[in-house]
Amino acid sequence: MKRDLVLHFIYLVPFFALIVVLKSWFKIPMIVEFAIGGLLGTFLPFLDYIIYAFVLKPQVPVVTGALNKKSILGAISQYENDKTIAGDLIFHTALFQAILLVFVFFVVSSSGSLLARGMVLSFALHLILDQVQQYSETKSFDSWFIKFPLALEPLQKKIFVVGNAVLLLVFGLLF
Repeated sequence: MKRDLVLHFIYLVPFFALIVVLKSWFKIPMIVEFAIGGLLGTFLPFLDYIIYAFVLKPQVPVVTGALNKKSILGAISQYENDKTIAGDLIFHTALFQAILLVFVFFVVSSSGSLLARGMVLSFALHLILDQVQQYSETKSFDSWFIKFPLALEPLQKKIFVVGNAVLLLVFGLLF
């Protein structure tokens, strides 16, 4: 989990710095509001594992053992490394990601809240980074497309991920 957070912040900080510079948001309150949204959005996808561990599958030994040790982060970390649960996750799916990008567009194009902008942009960035990380480890995006309503070829899945990344850049930098 720590390694993932470091990875996400390595990409989040320059992405947000670029947005701040291009938008000329040089007032401290604006930067702070945007950064707080970015922090919240970075942590939101971890709720997926909490929902899975404590709502959908609370009887699994990993969870019961972690609860006995009072180590919620231990259970989350175990699930985060377990690629077999991917089909049961809510946020870590291509369908959710497609819906999220529509939501990101509406928030960044019509909301005056920098907190909301930071939150949705970093949430979407987190999911894209998770996809890229999974692809670098498994050479497959298949677990992200289990609940997707269309059957896509591997090349189409790559185009979907790259398209999402490009849209995120456009939404973050132009709106």
